[in-house]
Amino acid sequence: MKNNKIIIIGAGPSALVVSKELAKLGYKIEIFEALDRVGGMCRSFEWRGYTVDIGPHVFHTSDSELEKYWKEQFGDLLIEGVYWTKNIQGELFDQFYDYPLSWEAISTYPKIIKNKIIGEIGQLNEANKANALNYSEYIDSIAGETLRKMFFEKYPEKIWGISVDKMTADWAPKRVNIYEKKTPFFNKQWTAVGVKGAGAIYERISDEIEKLNGVVNLNSAITEINASEGVINSISTKKRKININQKDIVISTIPVVPLLKMLGNESNLQYRGVIIFYLDCAREHVLADNISWQYYDSDEVYFTRITEPKQMGIQAPLEGNTLITIEVPYSPGDILDQKDKDIICQEIIDQTIKVGLLNKEDVQDITMVKEKFVYPIQYEGYQDELARIEGIIGKYTQLYSLGAGARFNYTDTQVLFKKAFDLADSLSKETTRSIQKIKQQASIEFNRVIKINNRVIGDDSYPYIIAEAGMNHNGDLSLGKKLIDAALTTGCDAIKFQTFLPDSRVSSKVKSADFVEVADGIEETMYDMFSRLSMSFSEQKELFDYAKQLGMEIFSTPFDFESVDFLESLGVDLYKVASMDLVNLPLIKYVAKTNKPIILSTGMANLGTIEDALGVIASAGNLNVALLHCNSTYPAAQEDMNINAINTLKKCFNIPVGLSDHSFGLLVSTVALSIGADIIERHFTLSKAFEGPDHILSSEPDEMRRLVATSRTIKGVLGDGVKRAKSSEYDTINLQQKSIFALTDIKKGQIISQNLLTVKGPSSGILPKFLDIVEGRKAKKDILKDYPITWDDI
Repeated sequence: MKNNKIIIIGAGPSALVVSKELAKLGYKIEIFEALDRVGGMCRSFEWRGYTVDIGPHVFHTSDSELEKYWKEQFGDLLIEGVYWTKNIQGELFDQFYDYPLSWEAISTYPKIIKNKIIGEIGQLNEANKANALNYSEYIDSIAGETLRKMFFEKYPEKIWGISVDKMTADWAPKRVNIYEKKTPFFNKQWTAVGVKGAGAIYERISDEIEKLNGVVNLNSAITEINASEGVINSISTKKRKININQKDIVISTIPVVPLLKMLGNESNLQYRGVIIFYLDCAREHVLADNISWQYYDSDEVYFTRITEPKQMGIQAPLEGNTLITIEVPYSPGDILDQKDKDIICQEIIDQTIKVGLLNKEDVQDITMVKEKFVYPIQYEGYQDELARIEGIIGKYTQLYSLGAGARFNYTDTQVLFKKAFDLADSLSKETTRSIQKIKQQASIEFNRVIKINNRVIGDDSYPYIIAEAGMNHNGDLSLGKKLIDAALTTGCDAIKFQTFLPDSRVSSKVKSADFVEVADGIEETMYDMFSRLSMSFSEQKELFDYAKQLGMEIFSTPFDFESVDFLESLGVDLYKVASMDLVNLPLIKYVAKTNKPIILSTGMANLGTIEDALGVIASAGNLNVALLHCNSTYPAAQEDMNINAINTLKKCFNIPVGLSDHSFGLLVSTVALSIGADIIERHFTLSKAFEGPDHILSSEPDEMRRLVATSRTIKGVLGDGVKRAKSSEYDTINLQQKSIFALTDIKKGQIISQNLLTVKGPSSGILPKFLDIVEGRKAKKDILKDYPITWDDI
């Protein structure tokens, strides 16, 4: 049994999965859940003989390992199936569209609509995708205006409560697949639902945790967190106080806003909630044959989705009856939230009749459940607030956040399981809590400055400013050239891109390639994202040639041996190694053998890891290295930047050190410059509104210009560190520095006493520090009142 205990706040899927994995490793686990059962938003309860979920929950994945795990652990609790869906439109709710999209289905659309779709798709331009500023423009670029208006406008606005013109492009699905034939919703994925409700699966996990000596406390909401100076000292329920020592771990899986409140802070982050209605119907089926759920985007009804579990293989308790679940999004305090339960339940019954699903006599009973924290509203500027919050939470070294609400995102079951596996794996490694030993002197002597052509980095030179374009070209060559043009106007020293083969950047199979998923179920793996945003070697050659023609220094971060060879063929002057490759010593050695200067980013690293990388570089005979301090969170909270680590790195390794800044704004970069950073690297974009993982935290051209100007100014402001009067102060010295003056007329031969003297400016007399020496001396001549006393006078 491990000595330190792990406290879990909440008992939803993420909490239970990470708890079980850690309990298996011998950790002492204690879970605190506010409700009377486990499962969170995946819990189930009994009603009129039905086992109902808090919303329908489908277990789906294309990951064979996760599929195997689910089958082995919960095979008897799952029923596999294939789920077909419809999108219901029209004033009379009589237009039924198959979803996902397929050419087979589109061929049945009215001729004018079909022809418009075909024409728009035929004219799609990849460049428009790269330049899309919002959700609406992005969908137009990948599917066309007609499909956007049919399927990607009213429905997301109804779900999220925000116009698609105000949603960022990042919010949009990264692709819209149009299959050849009609296809089930989770195409080419293993799919299943809980035959006894999803909650039964999480109750089993809870039982297994208790068998492993874990404790699961129900009806035990955490009401208070006592913390000070980045340390959690205790947590409390209404009935109990739990002391926490510095070796203990606290994992919060509750929504981030209430967690923040318990830590003594407030936030304006917002969520949309969902009211789930359960309607018992005296019908064999409500939806059409083989249809599991239907979408509604009409403003004439409150609901967005109606699901019939019986169509998914879950039997009703009475023959001839069926259950439908009806989902209604709401915002806290809005009209729907304030409606009386009986009134809104009757309105839902009336609306299901209105859309043609039921007759009045079919309705047996209805009930409802309200969930407050479901859809995180990613309004304009939310990233700044989220970064601030993560900075606050990040101060507490024992505290980890896990789960959809805790991380302010919307995701599905497969992602929750994978993230929980990852956190358990990370916490079980001793390296996560290793203590760094600060080395006072580096064992390897590198060059104190490095040179890029005629530009010196380090020592007394101006800071080297890098516009990190990275993948902000969005895979589009023309946008890449525009980034070079813009960088040239800012006065920065260099522009940098990333060079990689998608297959070598991240595996398409392993669990680290978690899904990035959006509300409509269209998902993209990290592998897919890198493939979409990559640029071919031939396009990169054109990009590098373009920069050189303009006289712009250009280099790149290679992620594989082939990319190093390609960059060498271009004759690059230097290389950057990314933080993620700091442990990739074979790649670092391969880069070092080029004998070109290397800028090494150090996110996620301790001093030992950095020293290992520097040792490999030195063994290749390359002594031209600079380090970049970095926090590898995207975006990084200002409070987590630990800028003083720049001085630690300088002291330890005696080489140029700078900052790779992933935070919002210029404050952190400015602070780094003020303590002597030799390099500043910031992501660079033409517009923060562009779709892509890095645009939102990047500097636009005007901001980059300000950074360059600040770097030049701060260098002069810092000076050489020698404390002395500057020539600019001489006039002030003469006018304002104090000296000894006669307070009254002093006669020749008179003994000078203190009451005859005063101290005032200017500095034309004896300095006040010699006042004791002047006292008791004889005046050699008459000294008039208010005249300075000089050494010639006494």
